[in-house]
Amino acid sequence: MSQVKRNGVVVREYRYNGKGEQVRRFLGTANAYTLYDESGHWMGDYDNAGKPLQQAIWLDDMPVGVTGTDAKLAYIEPDHLGSPRVVVDPARNVAMWAWNLKGEAFGNTAPNQDPDQDGAGFVLDMRFPGQRYDAMSGLNQNYFRDLDVAAGRYTQSDPIGLNSGFSTYSYIEGDPLFSKDPLGLEKWVWISPIRDPVIYSGARADEDRPGILTIYAHGGPNAVNGPSFFNKYGLAFSADQVADIIEDSSWNRKDVVWLKSCNTGKDPNGFAQQLANRLGVTVYAPNAQVWFNKQGVIGPMPRVGGVGKADYSNPGQYTPFRPMPQVGK
Repeated sequence: MSQVKRNGVVVREYRYNGKGEQVRRFLGTANAYTLYDESGHWMGDYDNAGKPLQQAIWLDDMPVGVTGTDAKLAYIEPDHLGSPRVVVDPARNVAMWAWNLKGEAFGNTAPNQDPDQDGAGFVLDMRFPGQRYDAMSGLNQNYFRDLDVAAGRYTQSDPIGLNSGFSTYSYIEGDPLFSKDPLGLEKWVWISPIRDPVIYSGARADEDRPGILTIYAHGGPNAVNGPSFFNKYGLAFSADQVADIIEDSSWNRKDVVWLKSCNTGKDPNGFAQQLANRLGVTVYAPNAQVWFNKQGVIGPMPRVGGVGKADYSNPGQYTPFRPMPQVGK
């Protein structure tokens, strides 16, 4: 989204950097510049002179503090996903901002900006992980897309197309209480929700990371299975075929690829190495079967004998496969 109009008049314009991060909101000479850390977390907004308007403090992926123009620190209490729910004034030990956890599931409940009723409203635009509310558009800016919380859907289709699934406008499969999508991207989940509901749910719940394209699929040392809805396994795709799909998408060529697909890193010259050679980027792949539960990915581990249980005593690993020089190229 590059601008917002009301009655045909531009009321806000936006600019983005090469990573897709919204770095400037402005109208005329009134500017707010935004900075992010290397993980894509919002670090702060600044005026034309570089003076901080508001800055955030993070503990891993959890926002834990915020400062304003006066540099006065307030504490943020996030929920289990990393969404801010309460901002506390440490001097008085009272809430000065609150976003009700029992509110509308997709976030269509306005925060209370003056719960202590002191007449001094506090504004915090952070919402679900990776999102910031924009008062001019009424949307939550979510990195690559904008979320309409009233509809519970994005206003733009997923930039990676049908690789994410059949509903390209949906927000984390309609499950905002237990899942998050900080980049506004849907992951490449090539697992049937009908035949493999646990694996599918775990893949959906697994967090996407900036700079990483993650592919969830059934696989083996020399192939992965493509998307399938009703069948357990789709067509077997070679490394070249998967590379074609990736290159035809909006994939950032600087991103690494992470395969959460069984045994794709078991053969040192197999699927993962072939994909790394073809794409020219590092590919991480498991050297064993990948195990899931509904909350996410447990990790790579071999089976116990012939039964369908993971051998926790012998954990596997994700091996990095780096591009190798090709003879004659």
